[in-house]
Amino acid sequence: MRKLEGMYKQRLIINLLITLMIALTIINVIQIYLFPVGILGVAITCVILFRCYSSSVSKLYDLQIAEEKVRVEKESRKHNTKVYNSYKSVLSDAAGNLPILSFADNNQKLLVNNDDRKKYLNELQEFLKTNYKVDFSNMNALIHPFINLLNEIQDLNKKLSTKVHVDILDDLHIKSNLVNNINILQQYHNYFLEKSDMYSLDQFSTGVGLDGENKVNEELALYDDLLLNIPNVRFEVEGNSVETDNLVISPFGVFAIEVKNLGSSGKFKIKIEKDGRWVKIYNNSSEPMQNVTSQTYRHIGLKQKLINQELKKLGYHDYLHIKPLIVMANDNVEIINECDVPVVRISNIYHYISKFPKELDEKMITSIKSIVEENMLPPKKYEIEDMSTYIENTMEYLDSNTIFYKNIYKVLEEIEKHTT
Repeated sequence: MRKLEGMYKQRLIINLLITLMIALTIINVIQIYLFPVGILGVAITCVILFRCYSSSVSKLYDLQIAEEKVRVEKESRKHNTKVYNSYKSVLSDAAGNLPILSFADNNQKLLVNNDDRKKYLNELQEFLKTNYKVDFSNMNALIHPFINLLNEIQDLNKKLSTKVHVDILDDLHIKSNLVNNINILQQYHNYFLEKSDMYSLDQFSTGVGLDGENKVNEELALYDDLLLNIPNVRFEVEGNSVETDNLVISPFGVFAIEVKNLGSSGKFKIKIEKDGRWVKIYNNSSEPMQNVTSQTYRHIGLKQKLINQELKKLGYHDYLHIKPLIVMANDNVEIINECDVPVVRISNIYHYISKFPKELDEKMITSIKSIVEENMLPPKKYEIEDMSTYIENTMEYLDSNTIFYKNIYKVLEEIEKHTT
């Protein structure tokens, strides 16, 4: 670089001398023949000489700046390489212990009825808040610290690579492992994101459902001198499990009540078509719902069959028909009922039942009550995931398997601190 600078200076001097000699010759010629023009020529020549000189000096200055920049970069690179090499053995030790993560689905299961389900969901929500500062709305945040750690290592590596002129992760032979583990963590992230949606909806629907059932029981309790209410009646009939929210035995007959707490947000209407199909009606669209009518009649048919078989054993020969009643447990949703299956609000339950003529005497009521109680089974239990155990195991697994990444990140931070 210094040799190049010397050559450039020599060329600059020669160019200036040649320009000066030519300018003097032109001036002498002009002065001999035309004095005024000679004065103008001198001025123009001076300007040209000044511009040539300024341009040459500027180029020389730029050359000096470039030379200094190269020198500084060379020194900086030498220093940064020395810093990296001083930490390389520590990084290599940590890199040699990096595990390959794997995704494990949840195989921990629990059997719960609807009441236990609500209790479990509330306990799980509290467990998440207390231990991990998350809830059902953001369970995927459990994985954020691990993904962030590996992403920060990648970002810091990219930044340092321009300083030490070495891709550190490649140099340590862990780049592919890091990318693979980020993908595995993303699987966990997506899994917990899916569970967030599922458990948020489950907690809401379970809570709303049980809230509706409790309100119906409270309403029926007002008329317990006339109506015998048996909640959560489950029979096994011909190998089928059939459940009814409330079985009401009264002088007006036996009523199977299905409690629904649909559309409590008031965002849609419910239309029950003539053929029993249930449809959600929005402002500009509609969509089919679960056929509550079909479900109600199926449960009534099987319960009716069992009760009449037992009544026949007791000497009763008139066939008992159980009457269906669907109760909507909120006042928000608008109901358009074109079907002959009755759908009423909670406040209208007794009014509907009491319209029927009395058909059962005290003895018949007592017999039916005994049959129901003798054949009733505990509420059906459903399999759900034991998420609390799974979360504990997953977090322990990820904590123990990312400790070496934490060490690598700390060392990279130290390198960053000492490089220029």
